[in-house]
Amino acid sequence: MDTKYDIACKRKFYELLETHERQAGYSPSQLLSVMIVMECEKEKAMSLIDEHAHGLDWSEATWTELRDYFQNV
Repeated sequence: MDTKYDIACKRKFYELLETHERQAGYSPSQLLSVMIVMECEKEKAMSLIDEHAHGLDWSEATWTELRDYFQNV
């Protein structure tokens, strides 16, 4: 069952996905997900992905797990 946080993140994700310009070298879903959970701009999200996302299982992580993962790095 989705939490209110999950629902809000999904809604924001699909809103951003409609207007997002693809950034070479980054998956749009990963980049937007980090931007949403960390409430940051694209450049900060790219930095977080480059520096800390090597061991993250993107396909299985929930919105809360993504947020917790990046807040703890």
